[in-house]
Amino acid sequence: MNCSRKSSRTSKHLPFKGLVAILGLCAGLAMMCVPFASSVQAKEFKFEFQKIVETGPDAVVSLAYELGNVQIVNSDLDGWVIIEAVKTVDAVSVDAAEDANRHMDIKVKHSGNHVDISTNFRKLTDRGTSIFKKILGVSGKDVYGQVDWIIHVPAETQIK
Repeated sequence: MNCSRKSSRTSKHLPFKGLVAILGLCAGLAMMCVPFASSVQAKEFKFEFQKIVETGPDAVVSLAYELGNVQIVNSDLDGWVIIEAVKTVDAVSVDAAEDANRHMDIKVKHSGNHVDISTNFRKLTDRGTSIFKKILGVSGKDVYGQVDWIIHVPAETQIK
């Protein structure tokens, strides 16, 4: 009778031991993924933009931007505004960086002596939500870079 009780008792604990084994396997797999995820790190890619606009005297420049730095520089070229921008993108590949670059619009509207400059960060489409895509850096936040500006303006330019 003791033998049957012992085997009965052992069978009751098998699910617990199986659960421990499964948890141990999952932890082992997770530890194997950590070096893999850290080796697939994003790199920084830069895309340059330049536009030269003839404004005539008394230029008015308006800049609307979300992320990045702005530097306004006095220029010796009267009647001209030179707009330089560098888009900086963090991505895991050149293709991903170029895709992000295409979704960061720089718009320059010019009318008379007025120049309106803006950025538009369009949402990337077809961004996956699976854990593998997140580990590989294919999915994530909607804002994926910044635009740094250097704008050369004549001395009497009004900045808005």
